[in-house]
Amino acid sequence: MEISKALDYVRKNDRGVLATKARDGTPQLSPVTVAVVDDTVVMSTRDTAFKTKNLHCDPQSWLCVFPEKWLGRWVQLECQAEIISGEAGLLP
Repeated sequence: MEISKALDYVRKNDRGVLATKARDGTPQLSPVTVAVVDDTVVMSTRDTAFKTKNLHCDPQSWLCVFPEKWLGRWVQLECQAEIISGEAGLLP
């Protein structure tokens, strides 16, 4: 799927599961709410969350986004995360 089509899908569907790699290499899955801002998929979380700690060690991650009703089309994205902490991470 083209990235523009995937971003259009995420704009219309905000529920997903984020997969990161734990320190021992096993997957760690987290339910998340996502949005698209300036053609970038974004989410909010806490600095103390396991997904945040995992992404500090390895920014590679995967995101599966699906519709609210659960059944239907879904999209999987391979991502390189960028963590923005503090007030710099707040949207205007």
